[in-house]
Amino acid sequence: MKNLPPNQRALHPGQAVRVEHNAQIVSQVEKDNPYWYIVEYPSGEQETVSLTRINLIADKSRAVIDSDASIQIFSSRMSPAGALDLLVWLETHKAELQAAVEPDEDVTQASKRSISGE
Repeated sequence: MKNLPPNQRALHPGQAVRVEHNAQIVSQVEKDNPYWYIVEYPSGEQETVSLTRINLIADKSRAVIDSDASIQIFSSRMSPAGALDLLVWLETHKAELQAAVEPDEDVTQASKRSISGE
């Protein structure tokens, strides 16, 4: 799979994708042309399709968390396995997310006391 643009990921045989319907990649039509693939539908029917019709279904989530606990999820469409993987990732970062949402109790109480003149 040569000559892929830098932002394009290679598709591999057996990979789950959606081409208006669920399908799997069988192969690339031509070795040096990453824009056409043979896909197989659950019925066993095969079709040659353009890359523009293929939507990748990810089994692994891709996400990042920033210093302010904002997150960016790069996986636009996930399989059930990918969704569970994302759930595990979120659970891993749960404390960071909660700390960003729930203000520090000591600071909040001190602010309230200073405002009320206590």
